Amino acid sequence: MTSRLNLTFLIAAFLFSTFIYSVNLWFSTSGFYLLLATVFLLLVIVFMKKSIGITLTADFKSILIIILFMFSIFAFTLNVEDVNGFLSLAMWVNRFAMFLAPILILLYFIKKSDKTILYKILKNKFLLILLISFIIQLSLIRIVKVPNIDVYQVLRYGPLRLVSLQNPYETAATNSQFEVKNFGYSHFAYGPATILLFLPFDLIFHEPRYLLIVANFLAAISLYKISMRFWSDQEISQIISLIYLFNPRQFSFLTFSATDVLITSLFFLGILFFLNRRYVLSGIFLALTVSVKIFYALPLLFLLKNENFANKKIVLAGILAFFALHLPFALLDWKAFYKSIVTINIGGASFAQIQRFSLTFSTFIDRQFHYYPPQFVFPLLAVISVIVFWLLIPSTVNLAKMLTIIGLVFITTIFLGPIGNSNYYFTASQILLLAIAASGSKKLIHV
Repeated sequence: MTSRLNLTFLIAAFLFSTFIYSVNLWFSTSGFYLLLATVFLLLVIVFMKKSIGITLTADFKSILIIILFMFSIFAFTLNVEDVNGFLSLAMWVNRFAMFLAPILILLYFIKKSDKTILYKILKNKFLLILLISFIIQLSLIRIVKVPNIDVYQVLRYGPLRLVSLQNPYETAATNSQFEVKNFGYSHFAYGPATILLFLPFDLIFHEPRYLLIVANFLAAISLYKISMRFWSDQEISQIISLIYLFNPRQFSFLTFSATDVLITSLFFLGILFFLNRRYVLSGIFLALTVSVKIFYALPLLFLLKNENFANKKIVLAGILAFFALHLPFALLDWKAFYKSIVTINIGGASFAQIQRFSLTFSTFIDRQFHYYPPQFVFPLLAVISVIVFWLLIPSTVNLAKMLTIIGLVFITTIFLGPIGNSNYYFTASQILLLAIAASGSKKLIHV
């Protein structure tokens, strides 16, 4: 997995997966072929055993700098919210910060300078860009104070019901005696970890998106620390972490409260604790990851394809943490709990309407042949694909290859599953970025 060719393919797969939804927020033929290209490259990486006789002279550091530079521009131009003729103070600050970001990123092409001021800027460019990213994210949620999306209402009001000793999963969608207006949201579609993690931010700041900002920077710091274990060049580690922060879809997801940035952060922390041999913490954070969206447990099972993750402490801590999070809500009202996080998310009239516009295999069949499969087909296809991959893919001790395998399974199960939203593919692409972080040539005692 450390070969230059594999790393080149992995970077290409990361870029393809990043831009699956850049053309259109819903199903598009362009996105479909970008997805196919991603899967093809990942299959090559996972199953190619022999060299194909190609010699590369790629300068990966320069490639990563260019990717970061282009991401910063795309993030600027594809920004979620813009207003003609009226700019609030927050928008002025936001746009100026986004203007500065690409300029500062170009400093990574400069090795040194004899000028005192420029020398100090070069020395601290990573911290300066991190500060710029923080300003961008903070100002974004001031531009759009209350996004017009149900996810925000769920995260804003759902966790607070715990303070009143109420079950967030008991809503109008799960119990006929309740009305939507009672709670400000229709149903709580996320796992119990979401409730516990968002609750302090709802109580203290009255704004759930502050947690997403914290999660973004925890993910970036984790990427940096993981990269430092595999790459001998500190600047490459900095660039990889900044690529995460300036992902073109990152700011959109923050504005509209997508929980996938939280999932990414928890997963990265779980991997970081694993590398630091903090196995109990690793198991807990991996359990927290699947306790936000339980469907993500399927691809994450492939962590066990790495024998180092088949660790008793990791497995036991993960299982105990998972049950500690889920059991209280299951005991309170298991029907409401199951219906909220499983049944409603794979059925219902409103969900079915969204399904037919997302990027999945079934939507492609529907567009081409005007036939949409019944609902039971989706989980069946996803489970079959997981079983096939499990039987065909050999175990590995290489962390980067294991992460590539997870990325492959992740994207495939989303594509074959009931719904393929842009934030789902975003999570898969960030797992590939983590694989890039773990693909350096530095020799490790423990991988």
